[in-house]
Amino acid sequence: GINASFMKVKSFTNTRDAQGYTGYDPVRNEIVVAFRGTNTFKTSVDDARIIMVPYSLCRGCTVHLGFKASTIPMLESSESEFEAGDQHPTSRIKVTGHSLGAALALLGALDLEYLFPGRIATVYNFGQPRVGNINFAMYADSRLQIYRVVHDSDIVATIPPPFFMLGYIHAGTQIWYTSDMSSYRECVPEDNRCMVSLPAALKDKKGMGDHSLEYYLEYRFSEDNRWLNIII
Repeated sequence: GINASFMKVKSFTNTRDAQGYTGYDPVRNEIVVAFRGTNTFKTSVDDARIIMVPYSLCRGCTVHLGFKASTIPMLESSESEFEAGDQHPTSRIKVTGHSLGAALALLGALDLEYLFPGRIATVYNFGQPRVGNINFAMYADSRLQIYRVVHDSDIVATIPPPFFMLGYIHAGTQIWYTSDMSSYRECVPEDNRCMVSLPAALKDKKGMGDHSLEYYLEYRFSEDNRWLNIII
């Protein structure tokens, strides 16, 4: 369950309707940075901002233009909150997000790893879209421990399409849950045994429903559900 000692530090937002907060848990000596996306996320992914642009922290890396554009003002507006990293110099940092927020969490975690080397404990993302190309995915996996939780046929986890024109591909370990969230399979990012094994027709039919945050939260505090019970 929720740790009663957890303290929310401050919320942050940007003009693209993305939001988040930082908090500190003195019992675990951990900082949590959480990103939340917009309700109009799928439209924003499907529009012209799907093009990729260079990512400066690694050679040959490119990322989704829209995600990068949303992350920059988020980090700028939350600069004072990240001072928590200086206020608690021995703490570890966990980063999480859902939907667009998950994409921002991945990019934000890499920026935080650059600012606080070795301090990022883990990234836990839920219903995350693909963010960048294979070089970016390899770089992210080399810098961070990433768990990407997917609920059954969550369509957002399938976009932008893999290798679509400019080479989108997932990073991180995939934790693929069944429709009722009762069991999961642990997979490599683009494993044919997991999310990508579902027929396209099924994803189209129930994909946006399976993306609902309610599914990811419903089993959030189950004692036997370790992937959804590890942040706070």
